[in-house]
Amino acid sequence: MVALRIWAALTPLLATALGFSEVGPRLRKRGVVGTGYASYRGVDTYGDVTSYLGIPYAEPPLGNLRFRAPKALDVARVSREAGGKVVDATQYPDFCVQGPLFREYLPAPLPSDPSFTGTGAGGDRGGAGSEDCLRVNIYTPSKARAGSDCESRFFILPCIQSGTHRPRSLVPVLFYIHGGGYIYGNPANFPFDHWVHQSQGVVVVSVYYRLATFGFLSHPDFAGGVIADNNVGFLDQVQALKWVESYISYFGGDPGKITIDGESAGGSSVLLHLVSTGGKVFKQAISQSLFRGPVPTVDQQKGLFDYFAAEAGCGTGDITTTVACLRQVSVSTLAIAQDAAHGS
Repeated sequence: MVALRIWAALTPLLATALGFSEVGPRLRKRGVVGTGYASYRGVDTYGDVTSYLGIPYAEPPLGNLRFRAPKALDVARVSREAGGKVVDATQYPDFCVQGPLFREYLPAPLPSDPSFTGTGAGGDRGGAGSEDCLRVNIYTPSKARAGSDCESRFFILPCIQSGTHRPRSLVPVLFYIHGGGYIYGNPANFPFDHWVHQSQGVVVVSVYYRLATFGFLSHPDFAGGVIADNNVGFLDQVQALKWVESYISYFGGDPGKITIDGESAGGSSVLLHLVSTGGKVFKQAISQSLFRGPVPTVDQQKGLFDYFAAEAGCGTGDITTTVACLRQVSVSTLAIAQDAAHGS
């Protein structure tokens, strides 16, 4: 009995020394979450919120994956690259390559610069950002933790050594899709740590998805996904939802209680998710400041595709040759071509 009392007294001190914030059913290192394939260190704000920024949810859409549906994250690759070390997730990642800002969103009067030929001018032209951008930001109450298999604090050491955990005390998840006309937008401009600080009963996830030409280049011959895929930016959102369903419990979120939320083009995305046949892992939906203009068919987009390909120097040859060329040219070349196409 004396030995058990001594062990019970030492257990909290031992857990603190090892870097764990709590013992028993809520065992987790301070600011570090393990997903089973990698561990991520977040940043604490407001004293009660931990943010995990730039967590990848799919393979980088580079090279032959440009203009293709997102490929599920290769967790074995991520694990190898981490090499057993904790991955830093305390800084916002690069945002997705931006398209040009619409004329109607520019301050009046419009610039008088004679070089103003597209929809953007000066810093409002497209091209900023990175193709390697398929990531999410996760904002969690610091007390929302993946639980431990250990029911008794007397047996904490075997639990630490085994590393086995199962979720406990999970909270609902809000999955936020930013706006920007499917042309531009950066989730870092919409942080949610202050939301979570005010309402501790939710985990918020904001998603980076491909934009403009990189996300919504369309052609009738893309049907079937052999040459490329239509609407890959929307498919990015679907893939992110699948990742969230699989891994959000490690961050304290309940995968059975996901609500999708979006503003403007993000609100339009929410409506499209509601009528889509795939990726319905969410239970509720919120559409804010809805942007819902006419959606062109792929046949109607063919002329725009041809113009864009010609501007990028890939306008000759059949569709297979053209797409192969577009996958080889630089981001800056595509950005200049999409500025011209959006201004045409």
